[in-house]
Amino acid sequence: MAHPLNVLLVEDSPDDRDLVLLELHKAGFEVRWRQVATSEELRDALTSSWDLVLCDYHMPSFGGLAALEIVRAHDADLPLIIVSGTLGEEAAVAAMTVAVRKHKNTPMVAAAALSNILGSIVSIPFAHGISSVAGTDLAILAMFGFFQVALGLTLFVLGSRLLPSGQASLIATLETPLMPFWVWLAFQEAPAPRALVGGILVMGAVIADIVGDTRAQKQSA
Repeated sequence: MAHPLNVLLVEDSPDDRDLVLLELHKAGFEVRWRQVATSEELRDALTSSWDLVLCDYHMPSFGGLAALEIVRAHDADLPLIIVSGTLGEEAAVAAMTVAVRKHKNTPMVAAAALSNILGSIVSIPFAHGISSVAGTDLAILAMFGFFQVALGLTLFVLGSRLLPSGQASLIATLETPLMPFWVWLAFQEAPAPRALVGGILVMGAVIADIVGDTRAQKQSA
């Protein structure tokens, strides 16, 4: 038996719209939908009742972050999922940072934890040969999951409430250049010179921004 689902599609491509609807039908949903592609159409559509908003991140005159702001201003409890074939980690972090800053009283740590649990469950069928992984390697993976993902994400979510969105997103870019350092620290695997140069540039930019912002605050005080 199909489950009814009212979906508002923020999408400018008919092909992408049809692909999303096809996947929802395959998942067993009986979808009632409406497609919008501008901020005016989105505001008009939000006057109706929806179970879910599915939003493309890249559109010519409208984007996922702008749609997120409009939906949250209308109904903070209405679920919105950003879908895109070209959405990178930076854009995902930016969207998460905006949501955390916008809704400081919402328990985002619990939401982030639930998303990681669901992601792990979905990934299990693709973990071929996981039963042959040695106990030592499983312990290392568990430590990676706790310290790098769980603890790191928790601290980032909590800290994002106290920092400007731009600065929080900039700090989040440290994850990539710091990764070779953690690998070297744990496994004595020396990173390539290009990785070192790139990491130094990113870390320098973050430190310069923090120092400059601190000086500006002291001068204005």
